[in-house]
Amino acid sequence: MARLLFVPVGKMELIPKQVGEHVKLGSVSIGKADPFRRLLIGIAPFLAGTSLIIITLFIAEQNSLWSINYATIAIFYVLFEIGNSMFSSRKDLEGAFVVLIILLLCIGGLYLLRFNINLGQIQNIFDDQTIHVFYKGTIFLLFPLGLDLGLITALTISNRLLSR
Repeated sequence: MARLLFVPVGKMELIPKQVGEHVKLGSVSIGKADPFRRLLIGIAPFLAGTSLIIITLFIAEQNSLWSINYATIAIFYVLFEIGNSMFSSRKDLEGAFVVLIILLLCIGGLYLLRFNINLGQIQNIFDDQTIHVFYKGTIFLLFPLGLDLGLITALTISNRLLSR
């Protein structure tokens, strides 16, 4: 994303490593950028991850892959991997506050000018098939969430037992 926005890119790390109590999944150092480009760079992993998850679920739904065991396992794996690696760090979101203030001011200005938005067109996007894909996605995303919660619980209990 930084290259697309003409922001200089430095060192890139793709191998996860432990930093203190946290695991750093990877990083890319970037040059100075304005708050808007900084925000777009910061949310790029989330947007790309969400897009990949939606595309995966859409393909699985279109091709009726839910009943094939190996395909379902592959879908679980893809959802788990993407879902656990797509979040932005605090440093990635440094420009978010400035952009949020500007957006709120713009929305407030549009409201004061009595700008009217027709929300009826949005209903056309959410047909039964799209709602079904999101429903399946919600169900399948419970798997990585449950696995993560189980791992966190097990590690917390083992750390407390070992620290006694």
